[in-house]
Amino acid sequence: MNAQERRGTTDMAKLEITSAELFGEQQEIIILHAGGEYRLRITSNNKLIMTK
Repeated sequence: MNAQERRGTTDMAKLEITSAELFGEQQEIIILHAGGEYRLRITSNNKLIMTK
């Protein structure tokens, strides 16, 4: 069940996803956007940092 289903909404204009759903067991993911590569990572202080 995804976050949207848990909230009971069918609003497809917005996507809500937890960091656990996004990262799984990983600490860093790569997001491809407009020809660029962005890294989103969880820091040792449990914060999110995105870098290009």
